[in-house]
Parts: sequence; structure tokens; C-alpha cells
Amino acid sequence: MCQAYKLSMTQAEGYVWFLPGWYKEGWYDLDNLKNNQKEKETPNDDTNDDDEGLTALKYLPDCKTSEMLRALDGALSLVHNNYAPDDSFTVGNISVGEWKGKLKKELDKRMKSYLLKERSTSFDFEDGNKPNKYSGYVYDAVWLYALALDKLMKVDKALVQDLHSEKAMAAFVKIIKEQDFEGVSGRINFEDGHSRLSEI
Repeated sequence: MCQAYKLSMTQAEGYVWFLPGWYKEGWYDLDNLKNNQKEKETPNDDTNDDDEGLTALKYLPDCKTSEMLRALDGALSLVHNNYAPDDSFTVGNISVGEWKGKLKKELDKRMKSYLLKERSTSFDFEDGNKPNKYSGYVYDAVWLYALALDKLMKVDKALVQDLHSEKAMAAFVKIIKEQDFEGVSGRINFEDGHSRLSEI
């Protein structure tokens, strides 16, 4: 977007940009990113790493945040909902809002514990105590596998004893494809193929 600004290829000049929706919040705030980068710089460190925060770029674009915002004005981005509406009830007989509340409480507890202990570089609360945007999908995946395993056991307990066999895997995949339930991330079903549909 910085280059679009420099080349005068913004909405003001009649251009429309379509952007992927997976960027982290504040990815365009180059002023802030540059300040954060200066604070983290160490001598002879010219490699990219995951500690860069919102971007893994070692050398940020040569634009100001205000220029990025002008370039982004009028841009379109398509993102999917990570969660169903808060008042939706899930297969676990809990509303999405209640689940989010429980998740926040657990993350707050773990963050507090993390801050009180000596930290290692192998684990980091990258976004503080905010849940990862994929948290709901993980929760729903666990439910998907649990429901499928439960049904597989009811169909033939012997299949579970040798879950890696071709016969067991075929039965397990067939059962997974038949699942249809409300999850934290929305409706879970695979009627039209290998991927579920997401609301946007």
C-alpha cells in the first residue's frame, strides 16, 4: 500500500485495492511499527524473526501511517467471521458469548500466572491475553472429532482399537463428513466438499 501511495494509485486517482483479510490489527501503522522496531533492535541483528510483532519485515516500507491510511481509503477487504453471533448456542450447550467469556477468563488467569513466573523465549503471549482468531475453530475441531469418535464407537468399537487402519479411517472420515452441528465459529458441516462454508 505504501508503493500504491507513492505511485499515486489510490482511490483518489480512481484505483481500488482488494486486500486479504488476514492482517493483524494495526498492520498499516508504520509509525508505531518503526518505533517498536527501534526499541527491539540489537547490534548485528539483520534477520527476520517472529519477535517483530505485527510484521516479519525487517525493513518496513518508507511511508508514514497517514500515507498508508490515504492509500487504504476505499480499499476493500473480504474476511470471514471467526465466531458465530454471541447469542448462538453451540453443540456444547453453551452460547458463543458464554464461551468467549470463559476463554477470556482462562486467558487472563494464564497471563497472570505467566507474568509472575520467569519467562522463556519458547512461549509468548503474542497479543497479550487476547484470544487467537482461530481459537473457535480449534474448539469446534475438538467437538467434531469427539462427536465422530463417539459415533464410530457406537457403530463398531473394534474400529477404534485400530484407528489407523484403512477401514477405520474410511469409516471415521465418512462419519466426519456426516456431522452437522452449531459450533463457536458457526455451523459445521461438510455437505458440499472437504471445507465448510464460512459466513463473511
